[in-house]
Amino acid sequence: MTTLFFATLLVAGHALQVSEQTDTSPIRKVVKMMEDMRTQLEKEAKEEAELFEKAMCMCDGGDVELKKVIAHMTGEVDRLTSKQAEEKAERAQLVQDVATHKDDLANTKKTLYEAEEIRAKDAKKFQDDELMNKFSVDSITQALRLFEKEGSASSFLQTTNAKNFRRIIEVSRYLSPTNREKVLEFLDEGSEKPGEMSSGVAQIVGVLKGM
Repeated sequence: MTTLFFATLLVAGHALQVSEQTDTSPIRKVVKMMEDMRTQLEKEAKEEAELFEKAMCMCDGGDVELKKVIAHMTGEVDRLTSKQAEEKAERAQLVQDVATHKDDLANTKKTLYEAEEIRAKDAKKFQDDELMNKFSVDSITQALRLFEKEGSASSFLQTTNAKNFRRIIEVSRYLSPTNREKVLEFLDEGSEKPGEMSSGVAQIVGVLKGM
């Protein structure tokens, strides 16, 4: 624009020199027009300079803001990536914990079931042992009563309880092998030796009372 301005001035100057020899009024008009053009051009140049400066300031300020935004977003990406990794690890741990708790629950239920079965078996065994002990005590009491009264096992062997009593003697853990053998011999020989209680019978009675 400056080059064009000077070119225009040269043309105007040349026209001015030519016009001074003929007519003054048109030359003045041209000069006035050129001056107005110069003023307008200077004004536009100044405005363009101001606009350029403002644009440069805006660009510089925009770069700073953009850099801030980029830095912030980069930090957010890092933070969210780290958080995602942590949450993924937590989810994996939770899945493992749930699986572990399920296994623990299954094992606990199994242990409880087995314990209940053992308690049920123990309770039944206790009841059976209690009934057996009561039966054994009743059988021994009946046998002792007859042994002491008859002095032999002959009368007792004729009762329905004799077979059960013999089985009790055979399996009882409260008799030593020697005493068990004595009682069984007494039962085998009892029918052959009726009469008053002998020392042998008294000994058998003592063994049975000690059971």
